[in-house]
Amino acid sequence: MKYIKAITWSIVLLIVLVALFAVIKIWGITLPEGWNMSVDTLINIIITVGIADLLLIFLLIFIPFATHGSQKEYDENSGKVAQRKKE
Repeated sequence: MKYIKAITWSIVLLIVLVALFAVIKIWGITLPEGWNMSVDTLINIIITVGIADLLLIFLLIFIPFATHGSQKEYDENSGKVAQRKKE
């Protein structure tokens, strides 16, 4: 569940970042001169965060399938509640 929350928050923050960038561009707001950030720098930040989010989502989804983490056999004769087989 914590992974789902982390993915959701990262996507929400990326959407907020893109929305703020769009508002800045549409309204013609300039950043303070002390920040020394151009439009190209902001675009690079958005692209980097987007790639990191996609990589995080990809890894969280596909690593458990690749490693075959906790695949344990269950005793089918134990009744309605599944019980792990004893080794």
